[in-house]
Amino acid sequence: TRNGAMQDPKYGIGRIACETGSVVIPVGIEGSERIRLWKRLIFPKVRVRYGKPIRVAKDLNSSREKQEAVARQIHD
Repeated sequence: TRNGAMQDPKYGIGRIACETGSVVIPVGIEGSERIRLWKRLIFPKVRVRYGKPIRVAKDLNSSREKQEAVARQIHD
């Protein structure tokens, strides 16, 4: 985000994970909100953090509640 604050998870990632049964690797980017200051020769440090892989069981008929729960799990 532009101000660096965390947002609520979108359920779309939960839907994709449920429908494909894929492994999801959560990725967080920290410090990118200050990247626009590079024009002033200020180069901020940006950190990329990777979480542990999350395996989601394939479920083509998952409910929206399950998709939201998976999205929250990935987000957390």
